[in-house]
Amino acid sequence: MLHCGAVNRILWQHDAFPIDETDVVLQKTPFSFDVSVWEFFWPLLVGSQLEIAKAEGHKDPSYLIGLIQQRKVTTLHFVPSMLRIFLQTEGAVSCSSLRRVICSGEALGADLRDQFFEMFPGVALENLYGPTEASVDVSHWSCSVDDKGVVPIGKPIWNTSLYVLDSSLNPVPIGVSGELHIGGVGLAEGYVNKPELTAEKFIANPFCVGERLYKTGDLARFRSDGTLEYLGRIDHQVKVRGFRIELGEIEAVIADSKMVNDQVVIVREEENQPARIIAYIAVDTETPELITEIKSYLQKRVPEFMIPSVFMILPELPLSSNGKVNKAALPPPGNFVDKSAEYIPARNNIEAKLVAIWEELLPVERVGVRDNFFELGGDSILSIQVVGRAKRFGLNFSTRDFFTAQTIESLATIISTSTLVDAEQGILTGELPLAPIQKWFFDQRLNNPDHFNQAIRFSLPRRYQDEQIQKALTAIIAHHDALRCRFHPHGSSWQAEYQSTTPEEIFISEVVNENSIDQLENIIQVRTREIQKSLSLKQGVLVQCIRFHLPNDSSEVVWVIHHLVTDGVSWRILLEDFQLALDQLSKGESINLGEKSSSYRQWVDNVNETLDCKDYSLIKDYWKKTEEAICDPIPIDYESGENLTKSLRAVSFSLDAARTQSLLTECNRAYHTEVNDLLLAGLLGALQKWSQFSKLKIALESHGRDIVDDSVEISRTVGWFTSIFPVLLEVPEPSVPDSNIKYIKDLLRSIPQQGQSATLCKYESCEEYDTTQLAREPQISFNYLGQLSSLSQTDLMVHEELVPNWSADNNHRP
Repeated sequence: MLHCGAVNRILWQHDAFPIDETDVVLQKTPFSFDVSVWEFFWPLLVGSQLEIAKAEGHKDPSYLIGLIQQRKVTTLHFVPSMLRIFLQTEGAVSCSSLRRVICSGEALGADLRDQFFEMFPGVALENLYGPTEASVDVSHWSCSVDDKGVVPIGKPIWNTSLYVLDSSLNPVPIGVSGELHIGGVGLAEGYVNKPELTAEKFIANPFCVGERLYKTGDLARFRSDGTLEYLGRIDHQVKVRGFRIELGEIEAVIADSKMVNDQVVIVREEENQPARIIAYIAVDTETPELITEIKSYLQKRVPEFMIPSVFMILPELPLSSNGKVNKAALPPPGNFVDKSAEYIPARNNIEAKLVAIWEELLPVERVGVRDNFFELGGDSILSIQVVGRAKRFGLNFSTRDFFTAQTIESLATIISTSTLVDAEQGILTGELPLAPIQKWFFDQRLNNPDHFNQAIRFSLPRRYQDEQIQKALTAIIAHHDALRCRFHPHGSSWQAEYQSTTPEEIFISEVVNENSIDQLENIIQVRTREIQKSLSLKQGVLVQCIRFHLPNDSSEVVWVIHHLVTDGVSWRILLEDFQLALDQLSKGESINLGEKSSSYRQWVDNVNETLDCKDYSLIKDYWKKTEEAICDPIPIDYESGENLTKSLRAVSFSLDAARTQSLLTECNRAYHTEVNDLLLAGLLGALQKWSQFSKLKIALESHGRDIVDDSVEISRTVGWFTSIFPVLLEVPEPSVPDSNIKYIKDLLRSIPQQGQSATLCKYESCEEYDTTQLAREPQISFNYLGQLSSLSQTDLMVHEELVPNWSADNNHRP
């Protein structure tokens, strides 16, 4: 978007309905949405008062009413659907300070306009229309209490041209519908990194050489007075729950089922009800199972958000004189309510504890006992944290139980019958076998295996004394036995063993004075690199922590652990325990981290015993065929160049908060997926577009804690559990996002033991199984680390940026 477009939009607005120093403008739209631009800058440009609502306050009409009354707000914006809820909320009519309400984002219905003026006859109601691609708004209509019929979207704003054109880009007559096109200074330059979409939507203006038009995809028509009416989407698409839906696609799938004679799907918006997809079906004979069978058929072929909320069965569909379905004659569905969508709060102590844990970890404000964990944005990594935190409440269940239940209501019934596993307690000593991933590490034969670590950096208030940190670290290392391991060569391999005591000098404290504060980042990086280099496998020095005291009563802490004994999930456990230990010490209490879950040694023994050659012959064949599959190579610029850590370069990008929230919640509900599925589907599409491959192999990393035996419970066990396994990707037909998501979801669900068996097969010693074929590594690795926001625990402000220098410069990249 261009600066001039936004400025033109705001200056026009101030001329059309000016405000002055007596006005108070409420800013309530999240800043990731386009409306927030004028909400912020319009009052600031003209000297009016700007009142900023609290985060998420735009969703709470009662809060808005109180804020309007308290701060004497005169001007604010509503999406029509939210305006309807606002008008229906008790106390709204008492917002006597209002002078004008601005609507945009959806079609403003005539009934809503009339309801508004019944409550606020002296308040201006402004209806705006426009897409983000044209600097938010391009047309305007001032509603009147005397208006009747459809609310138009009005006439163009300053320096803006609006055209209603047919498919050949010819203007249509007045009263005839066509696609609305926009021209003028508000047009954006295009879509970032999407040249094809930009060329499709931003076209040359056939009426003005050198200018462009934006194709909105919206149907509109001019009225005789020169104003525009919005008629809906040109491609029969509708928007329900934030998703654009092609109703014809739903109709086609129902028709393919061969269960009905005829069908039509519509979206109906009724007063006080959200938009719903209604399917009308004509059948000769109705059976009790019919709707269930049609729903089941749809669930296998379309996303959840495309499944109709209501099915109406008719003997035949009403037709108009031209033989088409007369949608106006379709009977209303009545007051159908989806009981499964109702919020049900916790009803007992167990459910209340689980609700508290879910609400703390998930990106939602309220959790009901029938809400699905994964549809609320949960993933397999967060599920492990749920199991661990529940254990502290005395609630014992396994991750397998969790995946079976998925709702609090179901989980509560499992908890009442679950049993505790026999976990090793006390200080563990003696040898322990290497885990498959540890065997993989030593198989890499790094030039400097000591320098291969993970590190976390966080801010910590100075009220915590160095002595408390030292005690907390010592207690954690004593509790989590894997942190006391040492590794030494043993023949052609390596051997691990527990040390009975905690290594000395695991904590360093330094002061950064005022004169050195400008060099803080350099100081932290240099000192961190020094302690990263100081780790030693043979001496058992696998943990180091350094604290930098700053002049502003805060401090920065870097905690370094060798990757052989930790992973992403382990860090979440360690940081929770670290905060708990500091809290206990601050209260004058002794450190108590609770009982241990199964030890890393118990888990390794269990995993190694799992792979029996006879029982796993089919699984071994699966991995062997995957490894031997002939795939397309990806393009490489410097095929003979060094592939060392020092050669590594990183490219990063981020999604905004709104898209992240959609990724974590809405998309998963729609496709019944986890975040990992969606991200990998995105990677599949990007790789195929870039390299045009037909078959490609990638290495997938997962947390690896999907144990195969309920006798081991590792929800609070620290160690390196990661599973690395090859996945063979082929291009689905058609290669579009929807197909890619379904393909990836089905593919990942079909992988044996969530991929854990791949590493087992590679490093298992059965003679009849040739593991040499598993040596060929894929060229691309994919690793979803989980929701890093869950690392932040009260006083520990964890930095999301990865700590550099995790591997020695001369180590080759795996």
